[in-house]
Amino acid sequence: MAVKITGLKIKETFDALIDAAIQGANNIMDEHVVGARQLCPSRKGVSVGTQYRKPYGDAKGYKFYDVLFKPGKGRHKGQVVNFIAKTQTGRVSGELKATIRKVSRYDRPSNIRVYAGTQDVFWARWTEYGTASTGWGKGVPRQSFLRPSFQAIKPKVQETIESEMRKHPEVK
Repeated sequence: MAVKITGLKIKETFDALIDAAIQGANNIMDEHVVGARQLCPSRKGVSVGTQYRKPYGDAKGYKFYDVLFKPGKGRHKGQVVNFIAKTQTGRVSGELKATIRKVSRYDRPSNIRVYAGTQDVFWARWTEYGTASTGWGKGVPRQSFLRPSFQAIKPKVQETIESEMRKHPEVK
């Protein structure tokens, strides 16, 4: 014998729970951004927002160098190599900290990511992971700020999402 249930709105309930879970994930990622900004290193002895290396060259803080040399090794050994190198000269304390942001795609709201750095503030990767030593120097030491921040909030992820979902009357 079949039983007919009326008034049950499964799709609406499911959609409300998905929205609540996404809201919980957004809350967690907001917390991650705040933690990463707190851990992000900035220039010691210089207050955030202060330009500590003055730009020279054009107004945007870039200088162009004409590089010309003959490599002694490699594929182009003995050939003249010539190119224009664009280098950034002006730096502002806290630039990297200001670029840490949460991004969620409008077509996939559950795809939430935290990014650091931009095209102009390109050293986020070097700060997070460090660089290998080269023949010219020791390299940049690792100063992680994104991963430790995520590891700190990781135990609270499931709890936060579930608490957001429990705010709906359909879930107990």
